[in-house]
Amino acid sequence: MKIGFVEVVFISMILLPVRGTMDPKQFFSMVKDFGRASNNHNLVVVSYLSETECLNHLVANEESVSATYVTAGEDVAATLQALLRDNQVEMVAFFGVPDTIVLRELSTTGTIILMPHSSEEIEPENLRLDSKLFFYEDDAVGDFVIKEKYAIKSGPAITQVVGTWNETAGLDIPEPNVYERRSNLRGVSLVNALMAWDYYHELQLDEAEEQVLGVTGVFAEVAAVLAEKLNFKLSNVLPPDRRWGNLESDNRTWSGIMRMLVEEEADISTTVLTRTVSRAPYVDFSRRLVTTSKTLIAALDSSRRAAQFWVYLEIFPIETWITCLALAMAIAGGFFAIEKSASNRFHQTSDSEKFTFLSSIAAAFLPLLQLAYNGLEAKSASSKTLFLSSCLMSYVVFTYYTCDLTSRMTSGARPVMVRSFQDAIDGGYRVIVAKSGSSHDLMKHARKGSPMHRVYEDMKRRPQSEVFIENAFEDGLQRVAAEEKTLLFSSADNLHLKGDGFVALDMTDAIPTEAGWIFQKDSEFTELINYHLFLLESRGILKRISSVRMPFSCDHVDLCIINADGLL
Repeated sequence: MKIGFVEVVFISMILLPVRGTMDPKQFFSMVKDFGRASNNHNLVVVSYLSETECLNHLVANEESVSATYVTAGEDVAATLQALLRDNQVEMVAFFGVPDTIVLRELSTTGTIILMPHSSEEIEPENLRLDSKLFFYEDDAVGDFVIKEKYAIKSGPAITQVVGTWNETAGLDIPEPNVYERRSNLRGVSLVNALMAWDYYHELQLDEAEEQVLGVTGVFAEVAAVLAEKLNFKLSNVLPPDRRWGNLESDNRTWSGIMRMLVEEEADISTTVLTRTVSRAPYVDFSRRLVTTSKTLIAALDSSRRAAQFWVYLEIFPIETWITCLALAMAIAGGFFAIEKSASNRFHQTSDSEKFTFLSSIAAAFLPLLQLAYNGLEAKSASSKTLFLSSCLMSYVVFTYYTCDLTSRMTSGARPVMVRSFQDAIDGGYRVIVAKSGSSHDLMKHARKGSPMHRVYEDMKRRPQSEVFIENAFEDGLQRVAAEEKTLLFSSADNLHLKGDGFVALDMTDAIPTEAGWIFQKDSEFTELINYHLFLLESRGILKRISSVRMPFSCDHVDLCIINADGLL
């Protein structure tokens, strides 16, 4: 049924009546206000009222009603859960105290639950930080107090007042943002699985290299800022196998950081991991923190020199070349117009040919080449002004061009002529990749029949030690430098950190990637931390941390804007 803004389904079941002064009319009015404030459009009302009573109270609320009425059988919880699942209901409101079994089996995370305070002593077994459990009760002055209940990491239940409701003023929630209301995590300890990554996460370990004594870097500092703001602690640990995390050959078992999150040995990893097809179903990712691309990395062959002919064109961007050409053509048009107007004859009548538009183009371009136009006589003021402007513009452009050309020189290391995986196949190159990283995962899930997939299939047929490396990016660079016609598939961003003598190839089939922190699947902390990461970005704090910590441009470090509107 429709109540203005919501689709409502009524369920009739045996409930204990509400203790206090709230009557059904007030209840339906409060539910309407609560649904509007929380931006929910699908509602289930559970009450002990008959169908006629429900309709009468809704009519009393001056709403047009087209009701759906369901009578629950013996298994009330199953009936309610099925209705929630089939109708994608966002909110359940109880007018009456539900049975203990119903409340204990009702999920408190995906759906808003609103019930009378008489049932407040009944605690669901799955109470979490992101639970949406609310209670209403009357106070001494005629208002109805709205409370919420949640827990942090299976700790004791936390109940706090969020606002009030009355018939005159409606719903009053001083702080409607749930991420602000629950921003005090009360000193909870979160296990944080880490891997070292230069400038982002630099780890100080004990002598045995088993315990993390300290962490510095961009995202270590971001995590420290959030830990102080949200009042939680991070217990930093290393994955036993020192890997980022990949599916093993059985396609069921994870390695590294991913295994710790999947098997709930860690709560979070503030080491940035790349979102991949394999990882996404098993963990929650934060909003993106880093954008980069996966491409082939080659060694520069400095022992062999090759002419860099393109440097002659690369000095100016394409826009500058077009502008210069347009100005030259405009000047040529000016010369031609002056000639046609007879105010200045550039060719004598005795000349073998007339002054044509091609002649005017030559008059405009010859100063650029520092050549004289023999026979051109500029007599009028307009032709002299135009010719002088052409010479000055040509001189400035030519001077800048030659100076920049000299500084760049015209020779360098011989480039690697690979622009795609097909080029790597045709050129007889061997590709290597880190065995337990996102680069391997991307190659593994490449589209069947694509050049990348064919390269990966060829890699599987070779000895593993020949094509797979351990996690260290430096190991891959050493192999690329030492072994002829060998390319490393990895993140181009890594070359900002350690890439002297190497180049990330500009490939047509490079893969853009996003990376972020990871949490356990359906973690209660994901949305809260996402929201506060967004605040750090919007206030410029993340950029300031990055600019101080990073020795190069950090424009690739960014965050997506999230929607923080609404009650919940």
